[in-house]
Amino acid sequence: MARMPPKRMSTSEAPVMTEAAIRKLVVDSVTTALEAQAANMANTDNTTRPREAPVARQCSYKEFMSCQPINFKGSEGAIGLIR
Repeated sequence: MARMPPKRMSTSEAPVMTEAAIRKLVVDSVTTALEAQAANMANTDNTTRPREAPVARQCSYKEFMSCQPINFKGSEGAIGLIR
């Protein structure tokens, strides 16, 4: 059996991050993201906000018929009415 050459050992170790350093990175990232979002919201005219649905008003039979609704005979079904 052939022997494997010994592995080279690195002379410089990777820097160790402390838990406090990791937390600071997370807090800084979240703060930056929130500031960017706030700036983005301030720069738009908020047209992407969902609009409130109009409130349905009551109407009489006479008002309803004045809109000339399509006659329904009850035999077409939903697909027939759509077509």
